[in-house]
Amino acid sequence: MHPRFDLAAHGLLLPAIRRIAISQSLAFFGLILSLLMLFWERVSAVAFALVAIDTPGQASAYLSDILLSGEHLTFTLAWLAAGGMLALFVFALSVVAVPMMLDHDTDVATAMLTSLRVCALNAGPLALWAFLLVDLTLFGFATLLFGLVLIMPILGHASWHAYRDLVE
Repeated sequence: MHPRFDLAAHGLLLPAIRRIAISQSLAFFGLILSLLMLFWERVSAVAFALVAIDTPGQASAYLSDILLSGEHLTFTLAWLAAGGMLALFVFALSVVAVPMMLDHDTDVATAMLTSLRVCALNAGPLALWAFLLVDLTLFGFATLLFGLVLIMPILGHASWHAYRDLVE
């Protein structure tokens, strides 16, 4: 008969519980981000439907008739500004939240509030960081996603060091 393996006796119980708590926090944070994305998708769908009442429901028609024609320039600029503001809010919520949840035993609310506070105290450098993230990601897309293979690990590493410098 084999002896029973006891997690608590081998000091593995607390790390296992900590991993479960971290994964629940990350899952809840992912849910929050998903709800924000769903909100933006619904707002965009309603806005485009209200502007393009006489436009057929094809994506190419929306692109050519609304965004590229210049006829709805005010709508296009307002839509891009609203999307930019939402993206800025998501960036401010998450810039140090995920590394903080991974590094410390932190709940989602504390991580998001810390991230907002860090953004408020370091607005200039983090605005530059957000600009670099967007530009380098666009470069990765422009290279048919091959650039992302090189860029994403570097951005992840740099984000971790930014978190360590900003929070600790």
